[in-house]
Amino acid sequence: MAYFGDWEGMISAMHHSKGSEFELKEEFVGWDDKVYAQMSQILVKEYGLADVHDFLAWPEKERVVASTLLKAQTDATPKQIAKFLRLLPWHASR
Repeated sequence: MAYFGDWEGMISAMHHSKGSEFELKEEFVGWDDKVYAQMSQILVKEYGLADVHDFLAWPEKERVVASTLLKAQTDATPKQIAKFLRLLPWHASR
């Protein structure tokens, strides 16, 4: 309460900020999150990964190559593929 000065100040601050936590702008990337699971399965199978997160250590060039594979084998958008592989969006569309 020391931060708000008094009880009424705290209640007033809560009243005025209520709901604002839901007004965060999030960019919509694709229609279905199932493609992320599908991309994970493809990387594990095609590259023999012990853990799907292992690809994060790959150089960018290898992730760009993987984006081509994912583009051919999934319904993911180029932006979803780029986000999944931690690439700049325009790499996945090549």
